[in-house]
Amino acid sequence: MLCRIRLRVTSCRGLKQSASCLTTSDLSDKPWYKRLAIQSNDKFVAFLGRLSPKAQKQYVQVLAGTKLFYYDAKHAYQLRAKIKAENLHLSDLDWRDIYIKKQISKDLTKVLPTLLLMCLPFVFYVILPILFFFPRPFLSDQFFTREQLVEYNSRFHQTRLTIHPSIVNQLVKKVEQLPNSSETQTFLDALKRLDSNMPLDSRSLLQHKELFEVVLGFNSLPRIHLVNLCQLYSLKSFLLPSHLLRSRLNKTLHFIHAMDRALLRENLQGLSQQDLEKLCFQRGLNSNDVDRAVLASWLGDWIQLSTNLTEKEESLLAHAAVLLVRGQSMRAP
Repeated sequence: MLCRIRLRVTSCRGLKQSASCLTTSDLSDKPWYKRLAIQSNDKFVAFLGRLSPKAQKQYVQVLAGTKLFYYDAKHAYQLRAKIKAENLHLSDLDWRDIYIKKQISKDLTKVLPTLLLMCLPFVFYVILPILFFFPRPFLSDQFFTREQLVEYNSRFHQTRLTIHPSIVNQLVKKVEQLPNSSETQTFLDALKRLDSNMPLDSRSLLQHKELFEVVLGFNSLPRIHLVNLCQLYSLKSFLLPSHLLRSRLNKTLHFIHAMDRALLRENLQGLSQQDLEKLCFQRGLNSNDVDRAVLASWLGDWIQLSTNLTEKEESLLAHAAVLLVRGQSMRAP
């Protein structure tokens, strides 16, 4: 049902003369106030087309994105009601439902205020130019084309790459403060190999998971380290105290951990290219223009790590967005 709705709405995105996708015969079945709203909207779209074709395209795209966001938010609400009525847990859901539940709760904080402001008289004419020039901070993925998402994701990944050295250096300093042992020395050697484009895998990381339970756990990390981890997962950290940063990281990793268990139950071969790109990017990998086999292999390695960790060891899962990613660029075409 949701897929059929998406296809119907997406077909409206390329229209220039009408954003409503309704013919005159369709309008005759609508109440007068809906006909008035649709006709007014069509006139505004035509006006934008004469004023600026780019502005017209952006406006029609915002309308289509609003519909897509509404349907996804409605699905998330129905899912929440189902969880409450049937006393379900995240472990009972499939990965798509977990993904939508997490993503919509995050997107609501930026999309809902934007849509409410657009409903206010005259404010709409101020908001639309802002959305035209700076769309990403105010809109979610539903409002963008695939080409736009590829561009935005590439920019964000470049930002993540600048954070990698800081996180690795913070781990090195933390481990160097520990009593010297074969385990700590082996882990230090592995961290230093990352700078030589020698990527780690889940098997080598699992050998050191005990370090991330207490010594390198969220409660033992300084604030700057927590801020860097939040930036990896696109979590707001500005002026937030350490305990709120830990809470946000714990919540995000809890969702990803549950999603990984659901993916393990399902067959990765059934995932589409777009699904693989979305899941790998969420976990820190630049998935743009990467072969399907490479994405499936990397995601399988991540799941192997994730499903062998407990909730107390989720700090390792948070760092895996660096430790499993750094040095992997040479494997992407």
